Amino acid sequence: MTEPILGRVFELDVPLVLPPQPRRRGGKAVNRTRPQKLCPYNLNWKLHWAKHAEHKRVIAEAVTWRARAARIPKADHLTVQLHWAPGDNTSADTDNLAASAKPAYDALARPTRKTTGAQWTGLQLVPDDSPRYMTKLGAVIHPGPQHTRRLWLTVQIGCVCCAGGDHQLEEDRAGE
Repeated sequence: MTEPILGRVFELDVPLVLPPQPRRRGGKAVNRTRPQKLCPYNLNWKLHWAKHAEHKRVIAEAVTWRARAARIPKADHLTVQLHWAPGDNTSADTDNLAASAKPAYDALARPTRKTTGAQWTGLQLVPDDSPRYMTKLGAVIHPGPQHTRRLWLTVQIGCVCCAGGDHQLEEDRAGE
């Protein structure tokens, strides 16, 4: 007998990246005495647009491959949540995790538009990453040294707001 798919939860590791070297005016790098730690991709970094695109591509491809390896099935609705364990008691802001979350969410859904010559990553597990097909719960930070430094995405088949049943938005209910 096959196990039920609805409500099943998968964990996918999201890659961490090395933050850019801080620079002084004039472009010279600041000497660092301690090594930098890998961390989630952050939109506060002042990078060239191509470097931002590279970080997003790396995250999307890694999530795509890890979701394939986990054999996540296609579904009518997914519930996703990003988790971050800094590995210490460093203060962290959940808003900064949005830069890592967006490419991860996009990797699970079908791209909404296509351009000529562009390669889009997307597993097409749901038709789109809109609220009708994907519930995005707020990011969670797990502080403390008891956790290994890690960024991961939990993907649950079905919707938590309606216990995995038929997901409808308020606009859909009003139109009936």
